[in-house]
Amino acid sequence: MLTENQLTQRLTVATRRIEANFTIEDLIHDQRHLEPIERMPTAGPRRFMVAAALCLIVGLGAALAVRMSSPRPASVGSDQWAPPITLAPGAPIPGSLVPQVSEAPDSVGEIEASRRAGAQRSGHWVGTAAAVPVSNGFIAPISVFAADDSWSALDAATPTTIDEHEFITTTFGELTVLATTGDPQLIALGRTAPQLLADMLASTETAMVDGQLALRVGRLPDGYVEIVAPTALAEDTAVRRSLTNAARTLSINETSDWASELLAAASTGSDLELAHVNGQTAWIGRSATATEAPRFLIWSPSPGVILEIDTTDDSIPNDDLIELAQQTTAVSSTEWDAFYSH
Repeated sequence: MLTENQLTQRLTVATRRIEANFTIEDLIHDQRHLEPIERMPTAGPRRFMVAAALCLIVGLGAALAVRMSSPRPASVGSDQWAPPITLAPGAPIPGSLVPQVSEAPDSVGEIEASRRAGAQRSGHWVGTAAAVPVSNGFIAPISVFAADDSWSALDAATPTTIDEHEFITTTFGELTVLATTGDPQLIALGRTAPQLLADMLASTETAMVDGQLALRVGRLPDGYVEIVAPTALAEDTAVRRSLTNAARTLSINETSDWASELLAAASTGSDLELAHVNGQTAWIGRSATATEAPRFLIWSPSPGVILEIDTTDDSIPNDDLIELAQQTTAVSSTEWDAFYSH
């Protein structure tokens, strides 16, 4: 059951989103770190997109590893807890629909097929996010996750003690990651002081609701509202089809395992602005998880599908990233393989 405060927060956020859908024109793009991957066969002299390679960190989406360890969640009734949001029945499995571009702006160049590493995360995951609302988006987002298995980058995390509680922590550029050491594990991500993340984790509870791992944050920092209700993440499949430009400065990725495009964007810790891609809300920011401070554009072209453009090339105008997104569709992996194998 939502408290009056939680209901007010969600209605406030919903109102802002509706207003922003009609007002957002200005964009501040953010992006993830791109890493080269094994090159795919090219598609010949087609005008569409050919092969190359890039692996990005989706917000942080492909980077952390850890086992979580707070006490096992108690089983509670659904009348006390809201179960996490899950993908609608019939939603495509992550990786089954992948990006294909019909035509790219001249500033982007030729598009090629590539693959990126997946399976950075295992087990059951549920996440939520909070941020400070502004007129055209959100600033200083913090995301909180509960998981019963690992994430592939807290391997390098080091122990730390805050308020006499033990955590492990690591950083990715300006992004701080703080995690508990129990089972299930709690992880907080944000471009903020570790103390604030520790306060968020201290007020976070976990439970089993209708057989699902669930979480809720009891107290938010001053000025913050919940922007993503607790949402169950989908499977991070092992091999992910991707697209990149020939210069290796831009990639287009399917990141549907995040289940929410706003949760994926908020997990970068970046300030977020709203835009539109074919009538759908998109989130734009500039990631500080890598030295290049890449820009990203994240949107959901259809329920259950999340696509993301990342670029380290500041000479590509923001409008061109939106145009590129408008020319990007989600096709079946079988169709994608056939198209890019010629």
